[in-house]
Order: sequence, then C-alpha cells, then structure tokens
Amino acid sequence: MRTKLILSFIVLLFVLTSCYYEDGPFYSLRTRKQRLAQTWRYDRVRINNLDITNNFADYTLTFTKENDVTWHTLSKDDSGIDSIYISSGRWEFDAPNYRKLDLFFIDSTTHQMSGQSWEIHRLTKKQLWLYSKTSDAVVEYFMISQD
Repeated sequence: MRTKLILSFIVLLFVLTSCYYEDGPFYSLRTRKQRLAQTWRYDRVRINNLDITNNFADYTLTFTKENDVTWHTLSKDDSGIDSIYISSGRWEFDAPNYRKLDLFFIDSTTHQMSGQSWEIHRLTKKQLWLYSKTSDAVVEYFMISQD
C-alpha cells in the first residue's frame, strides 16, 4: 500500500511539473535549453491573423547553449545581388516558469540595441512557436528546426 502511494505521488508530481507550454510537449527528456539551441527557420508568420510568411522566406534564428542568438536574413536587392543582414545578441528564459523567451539584439549596421519578449507556446526538438501581443498587434512565429 505504501509503495502504491509513493508511486502515485511521483506520477502526480511528474504530471504537474511537466506541462510548461500551452501547446506542448507534455514531457521531454531534453532540457529546454537543449531543445532551443539550434537553427530555426520561419515556417509560418502571422500578424493579426494575416499570413506574412513570404516576408520571412530566407530568415533564420540561431540559438546556442551559451545563450547567444543570431538572426540571419538573406535577400536580393533590385539588381539581383544577394545581401546578408546579421543581428546578434543574447537570449534567456524568464524564470521561474520558463514560458517567456527574452531576446536582446545588437544591430550589425546601426549598432542599436533592442529587446523582445516572446511567450513560448510550443518548444520541441523540431518546432518552436512564439507569440507576442501588444496594443497594436498579435504576432505569431511558427518555426521549424533547420538542424
């Protein structure tokens, strides 16, 4: 009887502490940092339910385990010449619940610093869903792993 009670308590504790994100995963053997630390490409991007994914076709976001983040964009100018834009900075989870992801970037051309805070709705090895709501817009990023 005592063994069943202890086992039930462990299962209950496991269930209550494993659900961090609105859309999952329910549980993962990888840490949040391990799941996040890779290169992501934009699969779908919406602002106020308007699909603007085409504007992010050649964008990637790379996170490292050392809390570095790099945003790469590749675009062509009017004459067809490729241009690369890189912005790098730092990232961190908002403790204690780890549902927010804070990003701090330094623009590579203007050297201006900017910050963003995103609510994490899903973080698996293959998918990252980020959400932000301001007074003007609801922005949703649906990313897939490039690694």
